[in-house]
Amino acid sequence: MKKVLVSIMSLLLCFSIFGFTPASAAGYTHFEYEEDGVRAGRTEEFPKEMNLSGTVEIVAVQYSPKTKDVNIKYTLVNIDTDEKVSKSIDGTYKSSSKTIKFTNVKEGRYIIKIKNNSEEKVYGNFLVYN
Repeated sequence: MKKVLVSIMSLLLCFSIFGFTPASAAGYTHFEYEEDGVRAGRTEEFPKEMNLSGTVEIVAVQYSPKTKDVNIKYTLVNIDTDEKVSKSIDGTYKSSSKTIKFTNVKEGRYIIKIKNNSEEKVYGNFLVYN
């Protein structure tokens, strides 16, 4: 038992030194639209509620098999106040990702909406970190 406890504490120390803590590991939500994609001009709502505040990062992969001219608008929607804040990501990110950061997000329950501002169907996924 003592060896197991020492091993767990060592792992936690290593994670803390390298900036990876159990809190940061648990502080993300994964969304994807890989299978069906989002058609041009359409908005997709992801109804999973998240409690967010402060700094929120979205790490996204987005691509279209027909164009490299991809633009997706990511919107945080506060479900209590209907307040919205949006940022867009331009470009194709298939073998890499792109991060956008929202700062000073008011504490509350949020959902995510994405809008495909491209002229072709777009596929991808994203993580929301808080």
